[in-house]
Parts: sequence; C-alpha cells; structure tokens
Amino acid sequence: MTNELDAFAQQWLTFALLLSVQVLLVLALRRPVRTWLGAEACYRLWLLPLLWLPVYLLGPALFSTLARLGAAYMPGGDAFPAFSALQQFMDLELLLFTAEPTPTSGSMAGSSGAVHGWALLAIVWACGALALIAWHGGRWLLFSRHVRNVGTPLPGATRHAADVDAHFDARMPTVSLQDINSAALFGVRKPVLLLPVDFAERYDANQRHIILAHEAVHLRRHDNAWNLCALLLIAMFWMNPLLLIAWRCFRLDQELACDALALRHCSHEQQKRYARTLLDSLATLRTTPPQPALSSWDNLRDIRERTLMIRHHMQVALRPRTTLATLSALAVLGASVTLMFAGTVSPAANAGEVATQNEPSPEISQPTGSILSKAIEFLNNDQFDEARAQLAELRMESLSPFERSRVHQLLFNLEMNDQDYAGAREQLQLALESGGLTDQETSQMQYQQAQLYVQEERYAEAAEALDRWIKAQAEPTGAAYYLLAASHYYMNQYEAALPHAQKAVELGGNTPHEAWLQMLNALYMQLERYDDAEPVAERLTELFPEKEAYRTQLEELRARDTQ
Repeated sequence: MTNELDAFAQQWLTFALLLSVQVLLVLALRRPVRTWLGAEACYRLWLLPLLWLPVYLLGPALFSTLARLGAAYMPGGDAFPAFSALQQFMDLELLLFTAEPTPTSGSMAGSSGAVHGWALLAIVWACGALALIAWHGGRWLLFSRHVRNVGTPLPGATRHAADVDAHFDARMPTVSLQDINSAALFGVRKPVLLLPVDFAERYDANQRHIILAHEAVHLRRHDNAWNLCALLLIAMFWMNPLLLIAWRCFRLDQELACDALALRHCSHEQQKRYARTLLDSLATLRTTPPQPALSSWDNLRDIRERTLMIRHHMQVALRPRTTLATLSALAVLGASVTLMFAGTVSPAANAGEVATQNEPSPEISQPTGSILSKAIEFLNNDQFDEARAQLAELRMESLSPFERSRVHQLLFNLEMNDQDYAGAREQLQLALESGGLTDQETSQMQYQQAQLYVQEERYAEAAEALDRWIKAQAEPTGAAYYLLAASHYYMNQYEAALPHAQKAVELGGNTPHEAWLQMLNALYMQLERYDDAEPVAERLTELFPEKEAYRTQLEELRARDTQ
C-alpha cells in the first residue's frame, strides 16, 4: 500500500507541475489576447489546458511506440553483424552506478523514511481534497435547500413584467428570492433563474434587458458547469496557490466574455448604459455571497476591468478567423510543449505504461552490482578469462530474474568471443527463460538466436526462428527478411526464398543493401527468370558503378534479350 501511495504522490506532483506551466502560459497570454482579439477569445484560452491534457496522458504511449519502432530496426543491415562484447550493455553500467542498492539493516531507515514521506504527502493531499470537496458540496446543498424552502416561483404575469420571457425559454424555472440582490443563475443540470423580489421595480426596462441578457449568456455557455469543474480542479490541487490566482482570473475573463456577448444583444442605447448599470449596481447593491454553481450579475469585485472592457468592446471589431487561427496556433504550441514534458518529466514516461506494463523491475543488489561492474571492466579490456572468473563468483540461484538475465547476457558475449555459437545460443535461451528481460530485449535476443542458427549453418532452425520472429513484429526489418531468404536459399528452396528477398529489397527503399539485391538477383537467376533479373542488375550497376561484375552481368542479360 505504501508503494502505491508513493507512486501516486509522485504522479500527482508531476501533473501539478504540468498544470502550473499550462496555467502560467494562459495567465501570460490573457491580457495580450484580450487587447488584440477581445474578451471572448481571452476566455477561450482557458480551454487550452483541456486540449493539452490528453497529449500529456498519451505522451508516454507515443514515446513508447516510437521507441518500439526504432527498436524494430536495431538488428541492423548486415546479415552477420559483429557481436561486440558490450553491444548488449550500453545502459548496464549506468544502471549499476545509479540503481539504489538493496536495503540493508543500516540503510533501511533512510529508505523507509523517504517512502513514508511520500505516503504522508499523499494522505495529507487526499484529506485536504476531500475536505474542500465536502465544504463546497455542503454549501451547494445548503443554498439549494434555501432556494427550495424560501424561493417563490414567479407567475406568468410577473415573468412578463420582468422581461424574463424575452431572454429565456418559457420552461425556464424562475424563482423570486428575498435575500438575493440581483439576477443570478443557479444549478448545473436543471438551472434556475433567481430574481430579487423587487427586480421589476428596481430596474427600468433597459437595465432589465442588460442584466437578463448577461445571465442568458451564462446559461447558453453552461458557465456554472465550467465553474464547478474549476472548483473541483482547485480542490484536487489545493496545495498549489497558483490555482487560486488562476480561479480569480478565470472568473474575471468569464464575466468579461459574458458582458461582451451580452452587448451584442443590446441596442446602441443599451450598450451605452451597460457600464452605467454596473456602476449603479455597485452603489446600491450588496454583493451576493459566492456559491458553487452560481453565476450572478452583481459579481462586481472587478468593476474597473469590466467597465474598461465595455469601452474596448465598442472599439474592437469581431475577427473570428483571426481568433480561430491564433487560438489554433497556441493550441499546437502548447501541445508540443506538453508532449516534450510528457517524454522528459513524466516519471519514467509513466513507467512505460503501454509498452512495458509487464516488464521486470531493474534492481541490482550492491554485491552483485560490484561483481558485474568488474566483469564489464574486464570485458572492456579484453580480459575475458578474468571476466568469466568474476561471474563464476555469483550464486545464480540467489539472484533476481533481472540479475540472472544480465549475467547470461555477459556470458553470451564471452561465448561469442570464443566463437562457441552453440554455447552463446544456450546463454541467450537461459536469459530468455530468466524472466528478467524487457519486451524489447526479448525480441532482440530471439533475433540473435536466429542469427546464430545461420552462423552455425543450421538453416532449417534459422528459417523457423526467423519466420516466428517476423510474425511477432509490428514492422519487421529488411535484414530479417534477407536472413530468412538466405536460409531458404542455402537449402536450395528458391521459390520459398524469393518473396522474402523481394520484401527485403522493398523495405530497403531507394538504396537497399547490396547483399539484399545480390540475393534477389541470384534467386531470379536460379529460377531462370532473366527478365526479372535484368532490372535488379541495372540497380546494382547504378548503385555500385565501380564494380565491373555487375556491369558484365547486365550486358549478358541484355545480350540474351537480343538473341
């Protein structure tokens, strides 16, 4: 349970960091965008983090997919590549010097304290989040009960006198409430329009039109639902003070955009009176206490910005195409940054959640790591007997699967150095059976097993192993198809070899490997398909003009055509 809390706390901190970066970007852009494109475009900026979030969540899977595609081409272009002693261990030394040693009685306390620290953080976070959610939920329930118990549904004549039907559907529930100061929209699933009891008397027709047009915009845009989502996000990341700043700016941008849209539904005279109505409300009304899922006209804490926006709105023409192009460019830019973040900051790219979900944990104990480090050092210095002696000190039965897999890989390299291909293949099989390999390493070793069968001239086993390996790959390489074609060729199975040689050349693109073209050409010649062999000979001549043998063969094929 502690490990799960530890992982959760680290994931939460990573996501909180990403969210902070996204919020800072929106905060930096909102004023320039509002000045250039207007309040509505500024409010839409807050949608961008919702578009960037899937990029972050899918980022590890995308990076893992790219890694698998890259790994598919690792076997290389040569049919029989040299097996370097350290080819399999490019990352092993780094692992040995960075991996935490297995805790002993002396080091257990420090490690346990770190884990408990993460777990404690997760528990504190969860308690705070639940407390905030309960607090907001309690306030919403209390106000909802207050509306049901104290509110009076407005009759049709009063609705008409208050100009409600001019802005809202006749089915819109409208309630008169004594202790509310101005019109407000309450609720998410079934919103209710709340009006003060003296709404029709307090405001003239133009003022009522302005206020109700403002609330109608809140209804059409489902602003209460967005506010509820924002409050839930704040509760989830309540430790981040940046979100409180973002909440205030978000609500201001929401009101400014609402004012801008409401102004479109007002006459010229009403537009001129819009700011005056706000100022009159500030002078005569007491602000309605904020409630969850409540959008109120008298949100007057930012009266200065709202009046300035109204003046600016009268001067800025609507530019929908420019707005769409600008927001689209910002969305692409933010998605790119988020994707980079997901590939570098996300904890081990979500531990390779998609590609390595069942992979073993790379843990090496301190004594084993010391022995493996010395063995690698001996291999680097071509001291193969000393490396083998170092590995002989290990008790294989006491090693973890990951450790055993690394030992067998080192022994594989030692056997390859002695040109003992059967012994090398046995070490590969033991590494595969250890259960300590990743999916990528397993695939690589299966391919090397097939290569060793070819090296031993055991072509039937090589063809079977290569065919099995190719079927298991999403995108097999041209080198694998060439080896399969070569295995059939050496068994005089020319018809079986031909499609694999053709596939290898096809995967080679404009510049396939010379050996692949040679194989395809040899198969056409063996099958006496000279018309098909001639284009292959032409390609060999074009790609390797310095080789006289290809030119000679091409001339012979062309001479055959003239006979």
